[in-house]
Amino acid sequence: MSPARDDGPATRSPVPEVSWDANEQANADPPLLRRVVVTGAAKGLGRLVLRALEGSCERVGIDHEPIEGDAARGVEHYVCDLTKRPAEDIFRQGGVDAVVHLAFEDDPRVGKHKRYNRNVLSTMKLLDHVARYDVKSVVVVSTAAVYGAHPHNPAFLAENAPLRALETYSGMRERVEADRYAQAWMWRHDHVRTTILRPTHVIGPTVMSPLKAYITRRRVVPVLFGFDPMMQLIHEDDLVQAIVLALRAGRTDIFNVSGPGEISLFGMLREVGVSPLPLPHPAAYVVMRQLERLRAVPFSSPMLDFLRYNLLVSDRRIRRELGFSPRVGLRDTLRSIALPRTGKYIAPGDGA
Repeated sequence: MSPARDDGPATRSPVPEVSWDANEQANADPPLLRRVVVTGAAKGLGRLVLRALEGSCERVGIDHEPIEGDAARGVEHYVCDLTKRPAEDIFRQGGVDAVVHLAFEDDPRVGKHKRYNRNVLSTMKLLDHVARYDVKSVVVVSTAAVYGAHPHNPAFLAENAPLRALETYSGMRERVEADRYAQAWMWRHDHVRTTILRPTHVIGPTVMSPLKAYITRRRVVPVLFGFDPMMQLIHEDDLVQAIVLALRAGRTDIFNVSGPGEISLFGMLREVGVSPLPLPHPAAYVVMRQLERLRAVPFSSPMLDFLRYNLLVSDRRIRRELGFSPRVGLRDTLRSIALPRTGKYIAPGDGA
């Protein structure tokens, strides 16, 4: 049974007062989207966003690697580091109306220095370019994981709940720092329409997220004995829908994004055809640390807290204010990555 919704967390972080009238902004004309830059364009989510924008604007993709497949058609693509001068040159040429920032790295097997560069420094430099070269709007796709999984989390966290992931998992440091920087930048640059999205676990055939990696790499996966937390998922297509809505609305705000309803961890594993292997939680952390040292799994031992405690968010505001409504049901979302009944499973997708 799903817990009753409660949008009021026990403790809330202060949210700065904005200098403009929120109702006035809600009724403002939507931004012109003639030329849109998408970072992280070569990865799964970036390619999906580029496809969704096809025919509606000039699309510019930036990534460390080239875009492959049909997603590259009609896209002006640059292979470069966001912290280097070639990335700034794209903005210096002028004409960029909006940015969708997806260039984040969540794989714990990637070195800390590289993760910090891609998650924090790249975000800082990108937002600097946005402010310097008169870009009108930006959508930053963060993650709901920045709230952290804790035993005393309220039933449903609102957008002004504190970002507590660092209390138990230092590996989230870069994502939390990037989110906090984007928030502070948003209030300092209120002339730029800035939207921060915090999606729950992203699932789908194209995107590779930490949760999908955990449940699709083996037919038997470790779980923590005595724990069966409730989880929220969102299909990759629904997240793309939310990104496009935020881009076209041009709101300065923060929104949680989730799919329909909640599901228990064991229920999710059953749906995708994976068997749980219950382990005493001290043993599970030891096993995961060994696998982490071997760089055998894209999942680190502190992330087991997300398989131990609830992390549920309220996305009522994006539904009410932007008209977001998930189109893919919970069961269909899981079926999109379900294991075949026989044969070896190879997870599709290449990274989010």
